[in-house]
Amino acid sequence: MEDALYTARLGDLSVGLMILKHEPEEGYSNGRWLTENDYNCIYVAYILAVHPAFLKRGIGTEHMKRMGILGTIFM
Repeated sequence: MEDALYTARLGDLSVGLMILKHEPEEGYSNGRWLTENDYNCIYVAYILAVHPAFLKRGIGTEHMKRMGILGTIFM
């Protein structure tokens, strides 16, 4: 996967977005991680945003579920 922008749509409206990469930020190497996988197997979510008019509707959560990463990141 290249760096990728994914939009959350509600009908014809773009109501959210997410940017995913397989590259960590520089400081991530200082952390203790629960996996030994390299970043080809790990998504780093750089941005997850929902339009303010659509907050508190589960759009961000659903967007992550549909990307197939919610359970992977937050287990």
